[in-house]
Amino acid sequence: KLKQLIRLGMITNHGNDSGIIPRQQITYHGKKGNSTAWHDYGFHSLPINNSVVLILAPNGNSEERVHIASSMGDRPKGNPGEVFVFHPSTGAQIKMSADGSIEITSAKEVNITVPETNITGNLNVTGIITADGEITSGTVTLAGHTHSQGIDGNNDAQVDTGTGTG
Repeated sequence: KLKQLIRLGMITNHGNDSGIIPRQQITYHGKKGNSTAWHDYGFHSLPINNSVVLILAPNGNSEERVHIASSMGDRPKGNPGEVFVFHPSTGAQIKMSADGSIEITSAKEVNITVPETNITGNLNVTGIITADGEITSGTVTLAGHTHSQGIDGNNDAQVDTGTGTG
């Protein structure tokens, strides 16, 4: 009886994600049928064709299938205690290590859209920093910050440059 309630299968048509309940076509034991994709609360994905699925038949009715997809071979390999959120075809991932550190890896840009971002701790950047707005450190602004030239080789001093070059 348990054999009829739990099966392995494969997604044969990932469908689209426009409905209220995500439905996909699956194949198991040479049969095709539609199944509801099942996800943990707060998580969602539309697994690609040929993804391996665990098929469950709630209430013992194999026509009311739900499935949980797995990535099997194309997943990141980790160490005990590590947790990954990843995209199999692009390699983009968030890795949460057992020591509490977090790594975000992507071959494309990462966009963050929030009203305000606060960082407590040091910020180390390798690469170029570009800002469309003002940059402030304490009471000094980057655009409004000017320098006076002291007495130079000609024994004269210059006034503020006014260029905001830092």
